[in-house]
Amino acid sequence: MKKWAPLLLLLLPGGALAAGWWWWRRRATSAPVMEFDALDVTASAAGADVAKVFHDERVQGLAPELVLAVEEYARYGPLPITVTSGLRTDEEQRALYAKGRTVAGSIVTNAQTAADSAHGRAAAFDFAPVREVSNGAVRRVWLGEEAEEKYRVVGEWFEARGLVWGGRWRGLVDMPHVELLNWRALPFPPRGVA
Repeated sequence: MKKWAPLLLLLLPGGALAAGWWWWRRRATSAPVMEFDALDVTASAAGADVAKVFHDERVQGLAPELVLAVEEYARYGPLPITVTSGLRTDEEQRALYAKGRTVAGSIVTNAQTAADSAHGRAAAFDFAPVREVSNGAVRRVWLGEEAEEKYRVVGEWFEARGLVWGGRWRGLVDMPHVELLNWRALPFPPRGVA
């Protein structure tokens, strides 16, 4: 874009925000892509060798704000991630709720039904930082201090864009979880889902 492009953006509805967005994007794209040697994943200077988001199809059908956030992360995010969960059915949510209660395992959610969950209202996704990519297969970082730091970096990246990260919650901390702030106000079932 030309140097005068932000001035044109000011003329549009929400123009000040658009001009700020243009400046931020321009600034973000001028820096070289970082290398991920600490994660056993190496990116070229152009970033073409490694996708930063794997299984992004799992965000399809979610609120447009989340889809855009994941698309932006794929271009500018600090670490490679894989999307592990998006929209959930009532059956899937009830199965997760049963973990640690009536089924072996640890408690992973307090939402009993899809209507009680941001996932059920198409307003959340879960992710995992990628440790290694080999022939298209992804290994995730699940345990240890290294994993917590990676979740924190990614979670804070999404928080900086106005989303809620489950790593900040009190009680049942949900490090892989990202959701919209106002998800309870969204319709259930989500539009386009029967």
